[in-house]
Amino acid sequence: MNKEEVDKVILLGDLYYHGPRNPLPKDYNPMEVSKVLNSIKDKLVCVKGNCDAEVDQMISFFDIQDSYETKISDKSFLFVNIIGI
Repeated sequence: MNKEEVDKVILLGDLYYHGPRNPLPKDYNPMEVSKVLNSIKDKLVCVKGNCDAEVDQMISFFDIQDSYETKISDKSFLFVNIIGI
């Protein structure tokens, strides 16, 4: 992110947990992930994934939105969780 000097990072859900059907990785540490994400909160846009819950907002210093719409190079983009449609 720093190397590319980006203005925004758009995260498309499942920030801290990837669902009950998948085994947890050996080094699974959602609190450490939250520290990293919170440190770049001013550049983050986060769209809620199907495994994100309201409790995730409690450790996040940024909003986890249901959807996000923006223009990039004169094209409109809508980022949304398919479950929310």
